[in-house]
Amino acid sequence: MITTVTMNPCIDRSVHIGSFRKGTINRVKRSRTDIGGKGINVSVQLRSFRQDTRALCLDPMDSGTYLTDSLTTLGVTGIMVPVNGRLRENLKIYDDEAGDLTEINEAGTAVDFSSYKRFMQRFRSLLGSTDILVLSGSVPPGIPADVYRQMITEAKEAHVLTVLDAAGEPLRLGIEAGPDMIKPNRFEMETLTGHAIPDLDTACVEAMALVDQGVKNVCLSLGAQGAILANQKGIWYSEGVPIKVLGKQGAGDSLVAGLCIGKLSDMDYGEMLRTGMVLAQGSLTREGTLLCTQRIFDELKPKMPVVKYRSFA
Repeated sequence: MITTVTMNPCIDRSVHIGSFRKGTINRVKRSRTDIGGKGINVSVQLRSFRQDTRALCLDPMDSGTYLTDSLTTLGVTGIMVPVNGRLRENLKIYDDEAGDLTEINEAGTAVDFSSYKRFMQRFRSLLGSTDILVLSGSVPPGIPADVYRQMITEAKEAHVLTVLDAAGEPLRLGIEAGPDMIKPNRFEMETLTGHAIPDLDTACVEAMALVDQGVKNVCLSLGAQGAILANQKGIWYSEGVPIKVLGKQGAGDSLVAGLCIGKLSDMDYGEMLRTGMVLAQGSLTREGTLLCTQRIFDELKPKMPVVKYRSFA
């Protein structure tokens, strides 16, 4: 069972504009609205590939049953912990001419301490039936910045594998607990380390520095340059395949889902990265927060290159 954690779920509204211009009127060509949140996206992708998964979420009560109903429609088991407030709403603006994405994300409603305690109690109750724990995304106001560090520590004590995909302080503090895997993107890694990552060799150096600090696996996504997977045995690299990008939201979450599938299936590290990259790039070919399908996966997998870039054992 793969349990995902989403403490800051959202509604993602994606709009496509022919050529976005700041400070004037822009006409929307097309739009869509999806339930969002990084952990939720991971569970949705896993479920579409017939993996056992469930999504543990804080559920803002002012939004009624929207979150629960959305997960049910997507076939995902939701474990809901009610909290005051409403679902945050995020706006994703795609500039079709430039190929750029501008994100306007709300912080989320503040969570009171009693709700936080209930969430942690529910989390602990799930550890005994969890094989992999995925901790993804931002945390709302009121939640301690070290919440992922605490959850990783408790999961390790219960012999549960942990995957962390976060940014800022939650990522930095979570790393201190020694997760089994982290999945930062280039910007998140640069923010974490304070170092620019202009090329693949620098990416490898920064990833291995985190491995030396106690993170067992570092999957660093590099946007159009692909991704690496680094650990004490080596570094694997995939440059990806040429695709037409229709939507960027959720691709990193699909990468995490693929890594989890690879781990549960006892794939070698190269195949694990390949599976993640196929799911990630497959999701890039779909609009909004729509994720990779089996048909797209089967089409892309034979084309996806993976090489062992460095060998340490």
